[in-house]
Amino acid sequence: MRGLVRRRLVDAFMELPGPKRAGVVVAPAGHGKTTLLSHLAATFDGPVRWLTCERRDAVPSVLLARLAALLAGLAQPPGEAQAAGPDEVLAGLEEGRHRPALLIVDDAYLLGDGPSAAVIGRLMSPSLPRLSVLCASREALPVDLSRLRVSDQLVEIGADDLRFRTWEVESLLRDVYGEPLGPEDVARLARRTQGWAACLQLFHLATRGKAAAERRAVLETLHHRSRLVREFLTRNVLDQLPDPLRDFLVRTSVLQRPTGPLCDALLGQEGSRAVLAELERRQLFTVRLDGQVVYRYHQVLRSYCLAELIEREGEVRVAALFRRAGQLMETAGDAEGAFEAYVAAGDRADALRLLDQQGDALVPSARGLLEVLPGPWIESDPWLGLARARQLVAGGQLGAAAAVYAATGDHAPPTAAGLLARERRAVGLWLSAEAPRAADLADWPGLLRAAVQRDPLEAAGQLSALPGSAARLAEAVALALAGHLPAARLALADAAGAPDASVWVTAVSHVLASVDRLLHAPPPAAPMVLVVDGLDAPAMVRLAQAAATLSDPDAERADALIQQLARAARREGDVWGTALIGALGAVGLWRRGHASAATRLRAAGQAFADLGAAVPRAWLLGLAALTPVSDHDDLAAALAAARGAGVPVLVGLLEDRLPPLQPGATAPAAAAVRPDLELTGVSVRCFGSFELVLDGRAADLTGLRPRTRALLHLLAAYGGRGVHRDQLCEALWPRADAVSALRNVQVAVSSLRQTVPAALGRDVPVVRREGERYALDLGADAVFDVAVFEDAVARARGDLAGGHNSAALEALDEALARQHEPLLAAEGSVGWVVERRDRLVEDAVWAAIELSRRLLEQGMAAAAAEVCQRGLRLDPYRDELWRRLVSAADRAGDQAEAARYRRRYHQMLCELGVSEMSVAQPV
Repeated sequence: MRGLVRRRLVDAFMELPGPKRAGVVVAPAGHGKTTLLSHLAATFDGPVRWLTCERRDAVPSVLLARLAALLAGLAQPPGEAQAAGPDEVLAGLEEGRHRPALLIVDDAYLLGDGPSAAVIGRLMSPSLPRLSVLCASREALPVDLSRLRVSDQLVEIGADDLRFRTWEVESLLRDVYGEPLGPEDVARLARRTQGWAACLQLFHLATRGKAAAERRAVLETLHHRSRLVREFLTRNVLDQLPDPLRDFLVRTSVLQRPTGPLCDALLGQEGSRAVLAELERRQLFTVRLDGQVVYRYHQVLRSYCLAELIEREGEVRVAALFRRAGQLMETAGDAEGAFEAYVAAGDRADALRLLDQQGDALVPSARGLLEVLPGPWIESDPWLGLARARQLVAGGQLGAAAAVYAATGDHAPPTAAGLLARERRAVGLWLSAEAPRAADLADWPGLLRAAVQRDPLEAAGQLSALPGSAARLAEAVALALAGHLPAARLALADAAGAPDASVWVTAVSHVLASVDRLLHAPPPAAPMVLVVDGLDAPAMVRLAQAAATLSDPDAERADALIQQLARAARREGDVWGTALIGALGAVGLWRRGHASAATRLRAAGQAFADLGAAVPRAWLLGLAALTPVSDHDDLAAALAAARGAGVPVLVGLLEDRLPPLQPGATAPAAAAVRPDLELTGVSVRCFGSFELVLDGRAADLTGLRPRTRALLHLLAAYGGRGVHRDQLCEALWPRADAVSALRNVQVAVSSLRQTVPAALGRDVPVVRREGERYALDLGADAVFDVAVFEDAVARARGDLAGGHNSAALEALDEALARQHEPLLAAEGSVGWVVERRDRLVEDAVWAAIELSRRLLEQGMAAAAAEVCQRGLRLDPYRDELWRRLVSAADRAGDQAEAARYRRRYHQMLCELGVSEMSVAQPV
């Protein structure tokens, strides 16, 4: 349906269990109540009757007569409908013999609070089982709706529900008005209007057919300088108020959050609390904030009232009123409101004094006022400089932000210097391509920067130990960069649901979750809208719009928007945003199979290389190498990039796709030395991604054919122990007959014996035969990580059985140190891999359970928690480890961490479909 941009509100009513539904829509003028009613009428499957109330309907007999005429045809045969009176009609409706129907009552506030309202209450009651009733009013209905609430037959929609969210503003302008705005202007329009429907329509009327620059100019005047807004408010709101109420609104508009005592003190009178309650009852853009005594006026209404106050009193007297309001709010403990009032009064001394006293808490408010603050204020005050720097960071202008941080820090007092230095250092990390220093790795910005440079899984492990929602979000990004998507999704959900999650953490989590869904689900039939709501961050808005293009089946349309967003980011100096937007556009082309995808992916990878971000570059090169137009050299280059970036999952994926070298081809250079593998002799790594290493340097095995490589992986996964030939045949050639399968094994073994010594540069047997078994034999000094792990587990079991607890603890710790990733993670769900992997994971989880239990018994709660986390990375659904993790945090006295682990445990239970279970007693 054209114009239906608030589907969520229609669904809220239509999804009530029928056939009886009831709804009340209560909001001031201009919030789109009638439009919503019309959408519901068009959606309802059945007869719809519409009653627009008039003042005469406050007389019950008049209302009943009109209702009887409207509803008669529902409950009576057509021939008897005209003769039926109100009582007969209502009685017939109570019998419920008619088909489900909908009665819409608009402007119900005109009925008053007498008998006519009671008539509507009777119609809404459960006694009329097949008549749904939807009422819209500017004031709360004096009707008892408790029975409907209890029976889940009622939906209540208020002013905040009717507020257009940012994505709905975008859809309204694009789909209904046919005149879209850029994403940043959409976000600004949503903030300035606070999603007020009438103001959005007035903006459209004032900008219809105008150029983009003119529309932006009108956007800046949407407050008190907009003639259309002033006319609407005068005609539909203020002119309908008694003079005392209108005067109260205008005079108290200098208060950011009015309360009864504040208004009494400002006006020199009593009874303000009752006046505020009356404004709330009348739904006059007045909202109670805390359910008690603190209110807020709608920003558009407040701006208009301030303009009228200036016209009435003059700027000098209004400045004095603001100064008085600031003093009152400061005394009442409302520092934010006081600061805004001092700024409006032009009282620099008091505003800066308040900043000096409570700067850290006031920086968010100061940032919202930067547009109206005089330049000298910002240049001379460190807290305002901090607000300005944060504003630049939100726009992606890191270079400009760093300059402001540097200039401001030179004259900052001790109370601000530490904060400025920390944020300046964090911004500097993202402007430099160098690796973070050790001191920078104590907090999440440095660890996240490290994660995009190399070995993101290691950074994720360190991030998991840090508290706070921002650390959880960074952990999710690091895990995703490592290719560990299930764990990344858990961390992302944990970040978004954390009690301390800020608006930007929630917004980034929402965008990342949406990208994940888009990349792992079939493309939707139509492009989706993905715009963050309530966040003054242009860089984030651009990224959200770029992410939304992944859902657009039209490649040309999506790419046009990507180019527009990239130009905007470059214009603002947003280098990271430009790279990310380019990457999202390239991935979108790759997802659609576009011919230019490989070229664009490589270009996006180069943009990240210039920023010192080797990990995203490796993924982009990997995707480019997997396109049909890529060749062997592309795969080899991508594989080298993946190895250099320390992303084993990507290495394994590319290794499986790399074809054998053709005669005369040159093999890519060997990978860099891996510090986590043995530095002397031969080492075989199977946990994570497969690697065969001599003296710390990985061998190049790109010449192996896929089945030969699979045989090598299988033999390595058994740690040099013999594997029966029937098992090899079944695992690698399950569809071949016995003779052919055995011949294939013999050919693959012969290939291994020829290729591996050349790759290692060392003469080794490679494969030895033990009767009907084959075993990998790389020399007496060869170390298999799987064999070391299994030996440690066996020793631990024996030591525990023999009561040698100290030796058992060492063996358990050694086992867990070996298996920090699943076996051959890049192999995916190949049958034999899954079977072997599950067995090894089960052993590792057993080791984690046994080790954490004994550590807890010894009072080492922190160490026990770390062991539990290591086990949960391998098996995130192991109930005993979750309970012990909670218990360890409790015993360590870290209640915040314990609460975080309980939330993640509960989420795990919900995923398993056992959300009704409570967290069990700690073990």
